[in-house]
Amino acid sequence: VLSAEENPFEEHAEIHRTDYVEFILEPFQSVEYKYLMDLDAPMIFSWVADGEVYYDMHAEPAGLGEEYAESFEQGNADRRMGSFHAPFAGIHGWFWENRSLNTIVVEVYSSGYYQTSTVFRDGGDYERVIEPVAE
Repeated sequence: VLSAEENPFEEHAEIHRTDYVEFILEPFQSVEYKYLMDLDAPMIFSWVADGEVYYDMHAEPAGLGEEYAESFEQGNADRRMGSFHAPFAGIHGWFWENRSLNTIVVEVYSSGYYQTSTVFRDGGDYERVIEPVAE
């Protein structure tokens, strides 16, 4: 029998959620997309764009605001894939900016133990409800 530290299995009390969203970025437009996640909640993700975008994967601790945001990765690319464990409770996700003269589509695919997501765009924000994959 493996100890808790050696065992690769992680049990979760809730059913995971799966998300897909698409953003159309006109030249020099940006969007931010974040998931509400608890401490240590895992997520796997892929985002793919049909042109290079500037991106910043970052998070804000619950209740502390933007000034406490922590950035994990920044760069220019047309895709990133990986897994992520939330280092603290809060909102976790990406900022993308189209710095080209072409319209770019960004597609985001994820599965994980998040509750909701929020889109920050054009000076406003709105929440997206993401249902669990089963009841």
